[in-house]
Amino acid sequence: MKILSTFCLLSALVLVGCSQEKSAGPINAMVINYSGSACKFSVSEKPIYTLDSITDMRGAVGRVVRNDLDISSRPDILDDYFGFKPVDLQFSKSGTSYGALDSNTLFATSLYYSIEQGYLTFQKFGVDFGQAVPNLYETRIVHNAIAGRKNGVSLYEINDNAEFLAHQYTVNGQVGVRNFFFSYPTNEVKDVPLGLNIGVMVHEFSHLVFNSLYFQNAYTNFDFLNTNKPTDNTFVALDEGMADYFGFMATGDPMFFQCSFPEENRNLTIPKAFTQDVVSRMALTDGSFDSHEGGAIWASIQYEIGTRIGYDVNARSLVQLMSNLSQCPDVINGTNVSADFGDIARCHFNLLNTRGNIGSQANDVRAIYQKYLGTYGGRF
Repeated sequence: MKILSTFCLLSALVLVGCSQEKSAGPINAMVINYSGSACKFSVSEKPIYTLDSITDMRGAVGRVVRNDLDISSRPDILDDYFGFKPVDLQFSKSGTSYGALDSNTLFATSLYYSIEQGYLTFQKFGVDFGQAVPNLYETRIVHNAIAGRKNGVSLYEINDNAEFLAHQYTVNGQVGVRNFFFSYPTNEVKDVPLGLNIGVMVHEFSHLVFNSLYFQNAYTNFDFLNTNKPTDNTFVALDEGMADYFGFMATGDPMFFQCSFPEENRNLTIPKAFTQDVVSRMALTDGSFDSHEGGAIWASIQYEIGTRIGYDVNARSLVQLMSNLSQCPDVINGTNVSADFGDIARCHFNLLNTRGNIGSQANDVRAIYQKYLGTYGGRF
């Protein structure tokens, strides 16, 4: 942030920087936020609870930064954060309220706010972040990230996207994980940019939760991949489906993804099933498997289950499922992980029966799974 060393703006709105104040949360700030439904977003004042410093845009869920070095050509910057710089922030202040003085500041503040919404959503449904993600504070939320991706032999710049990365690094023989959220520049998206779509950013935050509750433990302690079932593909698709459901939980809008990509089949209200064609594609090993297809089916199933037992009840049970997959006998056999969506659905159903207190609604849940699991549902 630029510091005004020679003068301060003396008015009802004081330019933050004169006193170099840090302003720990909770505070109120102008952000781009979800205003209800039908892809309506607005700029308005919202509380931000977890900031330690608004001048650094840093708090419990991480720090908003920018990168001058292309991550694809300099992946080493992910090891030690070298190459990531503070975002130039300009605020006005009135009491405990902060207003962005430029679009860059508004975007950066909105990014932190969106990631915080993921944190608060999962905290509500029982995730203990002190235990699950003890280094969450070190997370980097990268604004207008610069990176390339190979398309055959050529490299193209990533845009119109947002993603989570759990980057493994090694120091003195010890393996650690650094968490990143990337919000890439907008080019083709004409509606709501992904980095400003709260549902999409909570979707990305859900990947951090699933990685922390399941993947890190599973890939360390269990033997992937069983040759009889498309286990890896199943869990990657499950991760996507969980993320879509929790994006809905944070916004209340089951069509949140359509706000950015209307042509995608990610509307949770539209029923979807594991047809034989989908099941066949789940087994592909040539790189053409699309995890979002299976994930969208899982999310739509969970949405329908939520209409019967309550969306919050189902959300809490899905957090429990993430935490208990490594102990589910339908998934784990000794040190071998072998699962399809039928196995995972049975784990979820059993959790709902034993911990969810769903009573007579258990038959409704069973019927929903049988209806949409296709060949996966034969064991219900």
